[in-house]
Amino acid sequence: MLYWILGIILTVFALYLLFSFFIFKLFTDRSFSKDIFFKGKKAKEGTASDASLNLDYEEVFINSVDNIQLHSYVLKNLASSNWIICVHGYSGNATNLLPQIKHFYDNGYNVLAVDLRAHGKSQGRYCGLSYLDAKDIKLWIDWILKFMPNAFISLFGVSLGGASALMTASTQTDKNIKCVISDSAPTDFLRQFEHIWSWFIKIPPKIILPAVNMWMKLFAKYSLEDTSLINNIEKMRVPCLIIHGEQDHFVKVQMAYELFEKIMSTKEILLVPDANHTQSVNVRPDLYWGQIDAFLNKNMKTNNRPSI
Repeated sequence: MLYWILGIILTVFALYLLFSFFIFKLFTDRSFSKDIFFKGKKAKEGTASDASLNLDYEEVFINSVDNIQLHSYVLKNLASSNWIICVHGYSGNATNLLPQIKHFYDNGYNVLAVDLRAHGKSQGRYCGLSYLDAKDIKLWIDWILKFMPNAFISLFGVSLGGASALMTASTQTDKNIKCVISDSAPTDFLRQFEHIWSWFIKIPPKIILPAVNMWMKLFAKYSLEDTSLINNIEKMRVPCLIIHGEQDHFVKVQMAYELFEKIMSTKEILLVPDANHTQSVNVRPDLYWGQIDAFLNKNMKTNNRPSI
């Protein structure tokens, strides 16, 4: 009887580890489709060479600190040394932000649109979930400053990209970073994991989280606690604009309030009525771009012609 009991316990434990490993892979591994998180609605993707946008771009590759090749599209307005670094959302790529890229470029900014690790043309098996992404964005800032040391840089991100932009500005001290714009960012990915989990399984997430975290530390080399933006954002020292749709069912609007409250630097918030996750730009483009342009005009003062 004892052997039967031990056998059942070991079997249950093995199934628990196997299931937690599957969950870890589902959330972080680029080879697993993420459509399930968006209820089958795949984000619309464009292409960086879309003729209708008439964008003249370059493709740039650099290596991360852990030797992963990272990719970005670069659009230069050489009459200016003001830059916008655009960061896309979870499971997407830089081309998802073509409307934003075009808007910034048409308004005279140099634009660097990144493919986050394990997304787009960047290498890497596991997502960085803002923690590793912030370290990668720092390298892109360094890349800009190598040939344009007097650059003024604004970070703009959507969803995961918004969290990554905020995390970068909260954990880095580059004086060239002048402001941050975040659209639909979660406070941290531990809470976001719990929220998404509740959609599919009614088992309390705290049961599975320790094992998921173990796999993350083992394979992705960071933990869910490392992705806590809310624990770092008080370090923010540059002006910040938080944007969120009031009808966001994926990242709850309450998270925008929490981030805004924690920010100690100059800050603004835009809550867009009737907008779901990342859809503020489509629901109220006038309101969206009006606030962004005014914010950038205040914080990205005209810079001298760049020294190259």
